[in-house]
Amino acid sequence: MSAIIENVTKIVIFFIYYLLALPFIIGGTSKIVNPAYGPLGNPYRYFQVADSKMDSATICFFTPPMLYFGAHLKMSKINKIASLPLLLAFFFLPADAGEIKLVFQGRSAIPLVDKNGNFLIIHQNPSQAISLTVAPGEGQKRGIREDIIAGPSHSSPVARQDRNGEIGIVWEQSDPGKDELYYGLLQGGKLTAPRKVTEAAPSIFSPDLVFDAQNVPWLAWIQSYGPRYFVFVKNLYSGQTWLVNKDFTASAGTPRLIAGRGQKIWLFWVGQDRGRDEIFVSVSEGIAWSKPHKLNSDNRFPHLSPSPALDGTGLPWVAWSAYDGRDYEIYISHWNGRAWSKEQSTTHNEESDSSPALAFV
Repeated sequence: MSAIIENVTKIVIFFIYYLLALPFIIGGTSKIVNPAYGPLGNPYRYFQVADSKMDSATICFFTPPMLYFGAHLKMSKINKIASLPLLLAFFFLPADAGEIKLVFQGRSAIPLVDKNGNFLIIHQNPSQAISLTVAPGEGQKRGIREDIIAGPSHSSPVARQDRNGEIGIVWEQSDPGKDELYYGLLQGGKLTAPRKVTEAAPSIFSPDLVFDAQNVPWLAWIQSYGPRYFVFVKNLYSGQTWLVNKDFTASAGTPRLIAGRGQKIWLFWVGQDRGRDEIFVSVSEGIAWSKPHKLNSDNRFPHLSPSPALDGTGLPWVAWSAYDGRDYEIYISHWNGRAWSKEQSTTHNEESDSSPALAFV
């Protein structure tokens, strides 16, 4: 009986809050701009909400019961950018659901913790500028957001920390008839020493970035010419550039770099040989790149979205999504120091599994 009373109470409170928020729903799709805890542990959460006209207001939700408004994002698992209709953005969560710190608008979000312990996200905002959003500190009500690369025409930011904890950023700049890639360092919340790192070409996309054991930045990207797609890698210290997939240019996408033991740089990407999309890997020790090796054994169906990571011994693993004739499942393979293992399915169900993210902690 008590459970029924509790649920009825929640429903009643939900509709009370909904009626209070109704003026914002009428304005169009609402966005959650800056949710945060109340100061000094006061028992409420406030949410600054912006409607489609960007007129803002503040709505307070009191506890108990614990009612959160908007997407709930834990500090360690920021993996979405909220853009939800207000009506669909109400969730009842347990009291230990985790602290909400950042919800913002944009795409291509990269979460990082800088060398000073600040949690931040680098992302492309709706005006096609590259923004830095920093979570609010202790006792602060708002985070900090500023454009570090003025728009428009900037996209696909990729940010990685170097061996000293500094943050390197690479991004695309598109102009009519040409694309270019730029690289810079984020220091003190400001972009320093930005420079062009590729020659202009009609179609450059999907960059990735890694720092090797000597703290040298390496860059990978895709460049297309007509029906052919090329995977390039560049050492940003020496300026040397390699074409890695010269025998498999029918298709290419999502290159992913990781720096392994010693001087090894591993590159994974999606490409084609004689069948559908497949997962390729090549490795360099700074002088030349190995012949591309296919990690999947069946090329009748597409293989997509490689996600590599190093295990505790510094050896690479990679997960990806592939169609098995019924739906998409997640597959994995690893390098044992001598050879790549046969791919194994880590899911087997009746639903499509896609976009894996692999990490060792």
